[in-house]
This record gives sequence, structure tokens and C-alpha cells, in this order.
Amino acid sequence: MSSPKNKTILAIDDSLTLRKFIERSLMNEGLCQKIVMASDAASGLSLARSLKPDLIICDYVLPDGQGDEVCARLLETPGTAHVPVILMSSSGPEIKQVQSQYSNIASALVKPFTKELLVATVAYALSAAEEAALHAAPAAPTGSAVRFRGRSSSFPIPAALRSIEQDKLTGVLRTFVTQEPIQAYFQEGHVRLVTTRDVHLYLDGSPFDHAGRKNDIWESCEERQTTTQWPFLLSLAEHGVLASQMAVTLTEVYGHRLFAQVWARPDVLFEFEELDTLPPFVSLMRVKLTSMDNWMLENLRAVDRVQAIGKILEDPQGVPSFTASGFANIRRVKLSREEDDFLSLVSGTTPFSDICHELRVSPDAAAHILFRFVQLGFLDLWASSLFAPPPDYSDEQIVAVEELPLSDDTLGEGGSDAVDEAGMLRSAPAA
Repeated sequence: MSSPKNKTILAIDDSLTLRKFIERSLMNEGLCQKIVMASDAASGLSLARSLKPDLIICDYVLPDGQGDEVCARLLETPGTAHVPVILMSSSGPEIKQVQSQYSNIASALVKPFTKELLVATVAYALSAAEEAALHAAPAAPTGSAVRFRGRSSSFPIPAALRSIEQDKLTGVLRTFVTQEPIQAYFQEGHVRLVTTRDVHLYLDGSPFDHAGRKNDIWESCEERQTTTQWPFLLSLAEHGVLASQMAVTLTEVYGHRLFAQVWARPDVLFEFEELDTLPPFVSLMRVKLTSMDNWMLENLRAVDRVQAIGKILEDPQGVPSFTASGFANIRRVKLSREEDDFLSLVSGTTPFSDICHELRVSPDAAAHILFRFVQLGFLDLWASSLFAPPPDYSDEQIVAVEELPLSDDTLGEGGSDAVDEAGMLRSAPAA
């Protein structure tokens, strides 16, 4: 499951005590970034439409309606139809009957329930929703010109990006990592901008993603990105809150961080749609005529280190090696000093742990570098088991093998040697 830092949960219940119990239980377990509260159906539906939460926990009996009515209204709205709902009720049979009638009800909780049951139910619902989003084939927009669509497990992301560059395509690459796709806009094969409608995913961990700073301007800029993808920071610049050049630079930085999430997932759905005209906000960005390999390498440097290195550190004696075209291709990208030092020690025989020791760098830092070039297809990491030495037999084992009795089948007919009654090999008498 993706990082809980990106998760928002909406709790709808008229009991302040229960809302606080839900908030405390889930936040203490680190299941989400924030929990938004509503005390009735109307305010809950309004928050659901504006925030598009990852999960909704809703009571069946509300002051201004019922939970099944909330579920029906959510299904009618495209932006919330996919959001899973956990319905709460003090009546078990009633809630089970309702659950079978609405496709967005992921689970049900019968009151009273324990903290442990709440946490387990929420964790399962979030995981199931993410798995469903991963395997659901994205529908092409009406009237769109989708050039290609695929999965990164069979059609690697670098191959897709290089084909965009090679064919000098103009359009948008949508990657379905979260509920809102991450969208990269291209002009004649060059990356111009990466954005998404999810403002909090876009600004996660930045000084701008802070509720205490919000005012009317900030909220209008957030709403603009939610509805049109217009980057939040570019909107702030229009209001004079940020200098234009600073806004463009920061938009590039956060765009890199956003697309970096694509590399950390084992299987990502994506599609490329050709466009005759790019959205107007794309023209606000600088044109960088860097090669696609250089852009990918720069983007891979933004991948979270913990996400990147897991499998590499499982086999520290594994041996990095250049692929068939890797050595030639690697000369065409701009390397950092650390990357250049690491690659200078890749020989196809030196274990990863020895490279770390020679460079005097931590395995974590070296694994992050190796991850980048494996993703680009420049390096492979051969399992240490392929380089295991042959068994080292002792003298006693060799003697034991030599003294094994030989059968007639072993010697074959017509041989010049024979086996005596004791089963030991003896030479045949001279003629």
C-alpha cells in the first residue's frame, strides 16, 4: 500500500465522541495523513466532493438522512463514485442488507466496536481500494486519441518515455499510481510539466502543504488545481504571493517528486493521449531540451531512498554488471560525481558490498545509485548465487569416492579390468 501520508479519511457521524474515537484510533496507527469530520449527511457530501477522500466512514442514521442515501449520492458523482465507504450501524442485519445494494460499501461495522476492529477494517478497505485501482483498466476519454496503453510490468516506463521522445509526440502521459492520475505533458517529445488534481499529493511534505497557512487565495488556488490541474504554485504567482520565476522552479521540483512515485511501484497502469493543443498552464513552464535519459535520471534521483533500495539490500553480495547497451548509453547522460565513482567500479565481477567498501559509502546510498541505472536499463544486478564457488570436497570425501565398489554396468562389457569377489577393482591378467 502507498504511504499513509497521502491518505485522507472522511468520518460522518453526529456523535462527537465517536468521531474523536475514530480520529484518535486511526491517527495513532498511522493509517492516514488526516481525518476530516462531518456531523451530518449534507456537510459530509460537500466535503466528499471537494476533498475526494480515500475512504469514508459513515453512520447509517444521521440527523438529516441515512447512510444508504449518502452512498447513493456518492455513486451519482463521478469524482466520488470510486471512494469506498465503511458503514456503521447498531443493527447488524439491517446494515448487511444495505451493504449488498451499493457497490461502494466496502465493509460494515456493527456498534459498539473495538479500536482493533476499526483499525483492521480501515486498513483492509484502503488496501483493497488501492489494489482495485491498480488492476482496473483506465477508460480512454471520449473522443481521445490514445496512442498507447500498458502496464509497467510488461511495458517498462523507460521504453514508453523513449518512444514519446523518438516519435516527437505532443500530449499527456497518465500514470495511475493513485486515485487521481499523475499527468506528464510533452511537447514534441520533451517533458514540459508534471501535475495532478490531488493538491496534497502534489505538495506532500512541502511548506505549502500546511493548513495553518491557508486563506482565501490559497483555497482558491487549491480548488483550481483540483478542478483543472492548474499547478497550485503557478496560481499563487498570479496572485502575487510568489515570484513567477520562483513558482516555475518550484513547480519543476514538485513535478519531479510527483513523477518519482511512479518508479517505486512494481506495476503501474499508464496511457499516452496525443493532443493537438496543450493546456494553457503548460506554456508558463520553461522549455528544456534535455534528452529523455537525462530527464529520467534526474527524476530517479528524487525517488525516496527507502522505497528504492529494498530488493538490492536483500542480496549485498549481488554483482552489478552493464547490460549489452548500458556502457554505451551511460556515456550520453550527465552523471553526478557519486554516480561516476560508483559506475567506475562496476566490472561484472565485483560484488555490491565490495563497491560500497571501496567507495566508503553506506549500502543505502550506493543502493539508491544502483537502483537508478537498473531502472534505466543500463545495469543489471546478478544474484550472488550465480557466483557461488563449486563445492570444496575434503580429502576424506575424495578417498571415499575412490573406494566405492564398481559394478559391471559401470565398467561395461569387454573392459580390460575386472571386479574381484570383494568388489574392488583389479587389473586383468596379462595374456
